[in-house]
Parts: sequence; C-alpha cells; structure tokens
Amino acid sequence: MNQINSLEDREALKNKAVETREAGKLTEAKGLLQEVIKWDEENNNFQGEMDALGHLKLTLRAEANEAQDETTRQQLLKEASDATWKAVEIGQSHPEIPEGPAIIQKIHLVNLIIDQFANSELPEKTTELKKALIIINEAIEKLPGTKAHKAWPLNAKAQILLGLDKVEEALDTLELAERNLYEGYEDELKKDDQAELKLNVWLAGLHLTKAKIYQQQDRQILAHHYANSVLNIDDPKNMLGLRKSQAKKILEEIS
Repeated sequence: MNQINSLEDREALKNKAVETREAGKLTEAKGLLQEVIKWDEENNNFQGEMDALGHLKLTLRAEANEAQDETTRQQLLKEASDATWKAVEIGQSHPEIPEGPAIIQKIHLVNLIIDQFANSELPEKTTELKKALIIINEAIEKLPGTKAHKAWPLNAKAQILLGLDKVEEALDTLELAERNLYEGYEDELKKDDQAELKLNVWLAGLHLTKAKIYQQQDRQILAHHYANSVLNIDDPKNMLGLRKSQAKKILEEIS
C-alpha cells in the first residue's frame, strides 16, 4: 500500500498508475488506481474519482484485449463498463463538476461500444455504432484541453467508421487527428502534465488504428509500416510497453 497524505500525493500516485499501465504492467496499475479511488471516496474528491475511474476503465479494457479466453474478456469488459457508469453517475450527482470530465466519460463509453460491436456480427451493430458516432462527434466538439487532446476521440471515431465499413472516412479522420497533434503540440507541452507520454500514446494509438485498417484491407506493407512505427518509438523508460505489445500482435497476425 502507498501512503497518500495529501492531494499532491494522490496526483503523484495517479500519474504513476498511468505510466505503469502504459508500460504494460496492467495488474500493478489496477492496484494503484484502486488505491487512488479509495482515497478519493474517503475524501469526497468526486471529480478526481471520475478521472481515476476513467483510467481504471482503460486498464481493464487493456486487460480484456490481452485475455486468453472469452469468458475472462467479457468479465473484464463488464468491470470496465461498471467503472465507466459509476463515473457517469458521479458526474450526474454533482452538478458542480465541470462539463469537461463528463465529456471524457462519454468517450470512455464510446470505446466500450467499439469493443462490443465494431468487430462483431451482432444484428444491432450498425444501430449501436451510429449512436456512438453521434456521441463521439459531440465529445470531439466539447472536449476540454488542447487541440492535441482531440486526437484521442478522433481515433475512436475512426474505429467507429471502420466498423461501419467507411474506410476512406476512417483514414481521413486519422489524418485529421494527426494534424491536431501537430497543431496542439506546443500547448500540450506547456501543460506539463505527462505531456510526452500523452503525445506518444495518442500518436501510437493513431498508427495502430491505421495498421489495423491496412491489415483489414489487405495492404500488408502499409500495415507493417505503421505497426513497426510504434515499435520504433524511442522509449528508454519502457513507458509504451502496452502500445508496443499491441503492435507486435498485429505484426504476428500479418506474418
């Protein structure tokens, strides 16, 4: 257990949890986030709890993607959904919380819809993805923070479009997302809130989605290029282990 004596300690532990998750140490990251959430609950830090629940959802989603069997995968996705809905309920119960954190939770919900429907043959797939598209378009417009931050929901939008077989629109959306990274780059660095990690994670996410699109469309050379681009990101502190693991999985599927 980590000692949390102040809000500053809490922020440091949350940041450590994020770095641990992106390094691919998912079980450890989950434990750290649970400690943060417990402190938030005990100290009525409602907005902070929303944020930490969002990070817990990302961790559980990553665990689900690495699960070896479908039962475990579905259980982890359910836990991720529960964490997200809990965050949404906190936002609805506390009108003093700004709109921005609630928008972020909507993006988390959209990502869960993508997990459930984008690669499925369920009869409600098109209807659910179209609903997700409406939500993500609103989220992109209202998301707080820098322009670079919009690369995250734009990546989700591209995945929705891919699930709807709108490949050209998906690729255009990814190009827009990368342009936003360029235009918001300096503002993100000025925030000094894990800026380097975030920029690398967002860019790697865009390239992974491109790799998946090219893999699906039988453009294997292009798929190799974008998956390898993630593996080749300079990462001396091993903070991108999760993204690199996803890239390796794509390369294994291609070869």
